[in-house]
Amino acid sequence: MPVMAVDGDGRNGFGDALAAAATGVDPNGSRPMSPNVHTDANNRVFTNALGALSGQRDDMPASLRDDMAKIMVNHGHETYVAMSDPSGNSRHPADGPNLSRVQVLEMTKQISRSQDPPTTCFTRA
Repeated sequence: MPVMAVDGDGRNGFGDALAAAATGVDPNGSRPMSPNVHTDANNRVFTNALGALSGQRDDMPASLRDDMAKIMVNHGHETYVAMSDPSGNSRHPADGPNLSRVQVLEMTKQISRSQDPPTTCFTRA
């Protein structure tokens, strides 16, 4: 069976893999995507995905919005600091990657374009 028949637009599996790599958490597991300790590899995947996808602006694939919402919730402190302190002064190197405020705001805008709220970020059925 072709992948497109199983995966609709071909990005659901990619989104799950991206979320797992950026967070260290199984995106389809019973554990919510709440903040946790991240490895350097998790941080690199997150910052690279954030840069690449926010750079696509309105051309970012809609199917990745929910996955990026999960990742940003999981990296909540870094996301909060980037959005709330444009100077970056309240960020400590031990707190994770230094995110671009412009990229975080653009990603937030793209996530907000979704028709359905990303409720799976906070709860599991």
